[in-house]
Amino acid sequence: MWHKVALERVGPDGKGRGIWDYTISWDSGDDHQPRKYGACALGECDGHPSAREACEHERQRLLKTAKSVDFSNWGNCYVRGCDSPAKRGWEIPGERWTFHFCDKHNTKETLEAYVDVEESWGS
Repeated sequence: MWHKVALERVGPDGKGRGIWDYTISWDSGDDHQPRKYGACALGECDGHPSAREACEHERQRLLKTAKSVDFSNWGNCYVRGCDSPAKRGWEIPGERWTFHFCDKHNTKETLEAYVDVEESWGS
C-alpha cells in the first residue's frame, strides 16, 4: 500500500518548519519514510507555505499530463447527474486515473472540476 499526503517538513528539533511538500510513503519494504512525490519531487519548487498549496501544485501537474482518449468500452458519464453514455474522456498517465465523459461534457474544463488531490491510499 502507498500513502500520498502533503506533509510539513520537520527540522532536527522535531518541529515543523512551515514548508510543505506533496509526498508518498509505502507500508511495505524496509523504508517507510515519506518522500517528495510528483511536482515537488521533480524539483519544480522549494516547498509550499501550506498543505493546500502543495496539493494544488500536484493537481496542476496532473492536469498538464492529462490526455484525451477514446475508450474501448462504453461507460457512464462521470459528471454527477448526467446519465449519458460515454466512450471518450481523459486519462492521467502513471496515476491510473480515467474519466469517462459524454460528448457534451468531454472538455478540459470539466476534467479540471473532477481532478482533486488530497490525502489518498492505494495499492
